[in-house]
Amino acid sequence: MRTNKRHPPGCTMVPAAPIWDCDDPAHRREAERRDITRSRVLDRVRQAVAEGAPPSGTDAEAMAGLVHEFLMSISAQARDGVPADTMQRSADALLRLWETQAETVVAENKAKQ
Repeated sequence: MRTNKRHPPGCTMVPAAPIWDCDDPAHRREAERRDITRSRVLDRVRQAVAEGAPPSGTDAEAMAGLVHEFLMSISAQARDGVPADTMQRSADALLRLWETQAETVVAENKAKQ
């Protein structure tokens, strides 16, 4: 969606954050939107952990932070003209971290047995 020419490139949640005065109502509104998004990502990662993918033992907060920051960067990348296929490969690489983590947890569990 971020690279679709029918949508404006980027978003206000990220690029405007460093230039607004923290007391500005617009800054507070965008900070609240980022908090909501971050919370939803965390909820979804926790749900995924509970379902076994990624495995139990996954640091849900760290993984959610990584995913959230990736999502925020997509807007800036789209605004800068990074091709959609490049961002897709980045998303695929991020999701492979879950697989790598799963392999690590399985190996650690086998070593404990």
